Amino acid sequence: MATSQELLRSNISFLKDQVAVQKGLLISLASQEQGFDWEALGDRLGILYDPQQRHGWRQIGYLGFATKQKAQQCARALNRQGLVNELEIRKAKRLTACKWEIKAVDINPEVLRHLAVNDLQAA
Repeated sequence: MATSQELLRSNISFLKDQVAVQKGLLISLASQEQGFDWEALGDRLGILYDPQQRHGWRQIGYLGFATKQKAQQCARALNRQGLVNELEIRKAKRLTACKWEIKAVDINPEVLRHLAVNDLQAA
């Protein structure tokens, strides 16, 4: 029989998951209202598309991390491999399950999809 503490922990975990789902929906709806398309590739990866290229880019990739140091390491790897022309490391705004994110302008969506598949396989 579950203790009161276990039950409360389970409820809190469930509520956190539900909040994350709702935040994801909110991000998607807000993007659509601004004329963008949001494609979530998991809780740590996403792509924002601008079909009309109003801001001079086709898509922006978002890669999420628990620490700024991990984001910086990834940014160096992306630059070293020539996968991005412009990126920004910032506190997470679009990826609500992360503390830090890389905002990578015009990164090839296939790079992010590849990372998403590898991330799932590693889990």
